[in-house]
Amino acid sequence: MIIEQLSNLLSYIGNPYFISVLAIILFVFSKKYDSSGLIYLLFFTMIYNVLLKYAFKFPLPESCPAKGYGFPSGHMNFNSVFFLWIFSTYKKPIIRIFSLLSLAAIGWNIVYKGFHYARDVLLTPPFACLCIFIYRKFIEDKDISRIFLTINLFSAVIILGLYFINGFVHWHIFMAYYIIIGFGLSRIFFEELKQKIGFSSTISQTIKSICILLGILIICVGNETKILYHILEQAKWFFLGIFLPAFKYLFHISQKDKI
Repeated sequence: MIIEQLSNLLSYIGNPYFISVLAIILFVFSKKYDSSGLIYLLFFTMIYNVLLKYAFKFPLPESCPAKGYGFPSGHMNFNSVFFLWIFSTYKKPIIRIFSLLSLAAIGWNIVYKGFHYARDVLLTPPFACLCIFIYRKFIEDKDISRIFLTINLFSAVIILGLYFINGFVHWHIFMAYYIIIGFGLSRIFFEELKQKIGFSSTISQTIKSICILLGILIICVGNETKILYHILEQAKWFFLGIFLPAFKYLFHISQKDKI
């Protein structure tokens, strides 16, 4: 009974929606650390993880109700990015220990529930480690518009690759891509607004993103799997991405006004 209750709790904590909310809270309210990279990597992980599944083609266990391939585990990869980002960002030992224990517990629960083999869970975190390392080593220190453009282009290339492999793209990939675009454009806009530099690069990045989206639309139009419908239906996530930097900007402005 206790194990089942613990398992249900871990299923809730490890849910990507709950982790996303935690990441958003960190991004909006943290002043000491910039968590924009965490937002980017979480949703970029949702995109590239599917490509890895088709590359390895490891089967899911029979006990798993889902269909498709099992490695790397999408849930484990998503949680790995979050908790390993926390581990690498915050230096207090208690936070680092908690993040590793949380990740280990969530991994155990995924296997306990029969969603993945232990192999899938144990071998997934290295991908998150590599992803965080590449971002921090080669991308993080760049201008925010270049960061956005880099993540955006890699995402678009992977999406196009998945389309040519399968003839369709999963709905959650469009969701992640729309959030990345909305978040990136909004962040550029509000950073430039805050610095009062102007909006020329914002317009430039907007045009580039629109061109990428139009390219995907052109490829998908007429496809019998109705990908165009999925693209349009997922547009709501674009506005969610836009909302995040806007909310952070307005929150910090209100805090300054109180001071």
